[in-house]
Amino acid sequence: MKVPFTITFLLFLSVSFCQNKKPIYVDTLNGDLMTGNSKKFVSSTIIIKHITQANQNKVLLLSRYIDTTKEILIVFGGDTSYTTIKNLRSGKEVIFIDNYVIPKLYFNKNHFYFSCTVFNINGDYEAKIEENKLLPSECEEYGSSNWIEVINKKEIPILQVLLDKKTNSININGLFFTNQTYVLLSDSGMFVRPFKQPFQLMTAEDKNKALYRAISEAKKYLTPLHEIKN
Repeated sequence: MKVPFTITFLLFLSVSFCQNKKPIYVDTLNGDLMTGNSKKFVSSTIIIKHITQANQNKVLLLSRYIDTTKEILIVFGGDTSYTTIKNLRSGKEVIFIDNYVIPKLYFNKNHFYFSCTVFNINGDYEAKIEENKLLPSECEEYGSSNWIEVINKKEIPILQVLLDKKTNSININGLFFTNQTYVLLSDSGMFVRPFKQPFQLMTAEDKNKALYRAISEAKKYLTPLHEIKN
């Protein structure tokens, strides 16, 4: 029996404006392709660690990077879909990956937020984010004007949301577990890796092998955005 892959995103439109800095393109550390010429789009604004009520309106500034008068591209692990601001405002935008609902996207109160729950390989909560703010956990959260990410204690970005002005897109990457598989969303593609049997039924040796494979693959294909040097 499949265990629901419960990761719920609440994405809201932000019309906040901060200091106008010209965005730049820099090489990724692992060579992943985000836009042309093997470049990843990363904001040159200051990186914020530990997002709070006071600074949450300084991250993911949708109005600066996304033209909401046009179709908006949603990229998740190399797969794509298109949406509109009307659909996002209505809260009807749902993305399915391998029969699992990953994010539900919508805007509210003229702000662009996201809320999400990410589970670890044991099915326990690894991170919970509410309106851009990471609730107490062993993870760290970083953000800037066009991206936000959550890094776990193994230094893996288990969740990344990035706004790309050049492609007018919302990009979602990360590492997500269910009882029977893990899904890796990266700029290089989507990788769905089923376990031989439900995790709870595995031997200790098989559990360690599955976890090692997931961590190794995540480190290969996911680069922490806050480590990219401008």
